[in-house]
Amino acid sequence: MAMLTTYHLQPPEDRAALSFHFGRQGIGMEEASEALASDSVFAALVAQAVMLDPRNLGGDGGPAFAQPFVGEGSAPPFALSSLLPRLGDLVLLPRPALKLPDMDDAQRERIGKGFKKLRYLSPKLFADVCAGRPLSSEPIIMQKGKVWLSRDEALGLLKNKDLPQPWRRESGEREDAGIARLRETPIWDIDALPHVAVDRVSNASAYYEVGRVTYAPGAGLALLVRFAQPAAQAELERLLGLLGEMVPTAVNIAPVAPEVYEKVGPYLTLAEDLGKMVAQVAHGGVEAIDILTVGGLADVDTKILTTAVLKGMLTVVGADSVNFVNADYFAEQRGITVSETKRFETHDYVSMVIVRATTPGEPVEVAAALVGKKNEPRIVSLFGY
Repeated sequence: MAMLTTYHLQPPEDRAALSFHFGRQGIGMEEASEALASDSVFAALVAQAVMLDPRNLGGDGGPAFAQPFVGEGSAPPFALSSLLPRLGDLVLLPRPALKLPDMDDAQRERIGKGFKKLRYLSPKLFADVCAGRPLSSEPIIMQKGKVWLSRDEALGLLKNKDLPQPWRRESGEREDAGIARLRETPIWDIDALPHVAVDRVSNASAYYEVGRVTYAPGAGLALLVRFAQPAAQAELERLLGLLGEMVPTAVNIAPVAPEVYEKVGPYLTLAEDLGKMVAQVAHGGVEAIDILTVGGLADVDTKILTTAVLKGMLTVVGADSVNFVNADYFAEQRGITVSETKRFETHDYVSMVIVRATTPGEPVEVAAALVGKKNEPRIVSLFGY
């Protein structure tokens, strides 16, 4: 039987926790869900495949990525799960539509209403329920009854030194005290963000709230995939990278090696902001753009910084759903000539990014660098001054 491959959805680099809104119910899907159904995940992948290559669609309007899943006798290259909650590397699986194993009266009394609230089981308890055998241990109940773990798996979390607090065991803490603390620690929280909608004709306003799910540090979402055709893995990971914007491990147009990302990663936001600034000050649009990397950045492949500049610039001018994978395509469609230049010598800063744009009017040049111990972005030159 084919093995499952697990993918973790990571929060952005500047955030410790994963936060999102997956609409579950309500007139405008205001109520949020802590997970995302597999059909919605697949629909998002198909949509990203269309955006990646909008010129190569089948007769039904679907991308090549989706064709193996269509029609009688089709042979899907992979099967995927919903986006499921995880705690560290422990993926929480949905409660099977099966009768839970019999328990003695004392256990049932301790669990109480937890039977009705149960949504997710740890892998060991999931296997017990599916096999119809008694649970390997009395469950450790978390998330107000929604999550059950086996005792062994709960102890494994406490012993995992790679997990942040409050999951790992505190110095000198007894096992039972650690277990009790786990029971009371939320894996995710759901709060409501206020919004106001205004009718442009009548100026009448309507107040509503939209749910937001925030996972605790060390927790988050996981996707399980079983590949029937190993060759499909690279394309799926490429689309997952699209969904997650730019991440160091994503498979994009060209993978970014860790040693390269270590150097260019801190400059991604700066490069994107430079692109936005160029778009705002360029009169009549941009005809050509050159991204000059100076100093230490000139030693590495900076293609991803060029893409970041294009993403920022095209976002301002209104390109729909521009991202790190399709920014180059959108630039080409708009007839923008893109080039890269490198200069190793530098006088004032260790590294700089300089964006030079040709427009129907005056040329535009903006330079920026990261300064100080906190790598704070700073505009160091505007129009050459």
